[in-house]
Amino acid sequence: TQNTLYTSRILSVDTTAPNPVTNQMPADNSVSTEATLVFSWEREDVPGSEEKDSLFVYTDEDLNNLYFKAVGNKKSFEKEMETGSYHWFVKSYDAAGNTNTASSTWLFQQN
Repeated sequence: TQNTLYTSRILSVDTTAPNPVTNQMPADNSVSTEATLVFSWEREDVPGSEEKDSLFVYTDEDLNNLYFKAVGNKKSFEKEMETGSYHWFVKSYDAAGNTNTASSTWLFQQN
């Protein structure tokens, strides 16, 4: 009798990008006077690798001057904001390296 040792493995490949993001707040062309601003968005989760949402906030329309970038927890993020005009969008990634197209870029004014 001959015994053979081997290992069986199941390999899963995740090639599905996260679903598109829809911005919620702050609304496009809105004005905020709150010191702490809540950014929020919606995205339906896709089964597979863990997904994360990255929030990008810029101080210029051409998106050259990044004010901050953050990973949103549960599709929202809070931040104390300085007075100014800002452009924001969200882009999602998963642990397998898949990414979606960025959400629409929205403008808001912080007073």
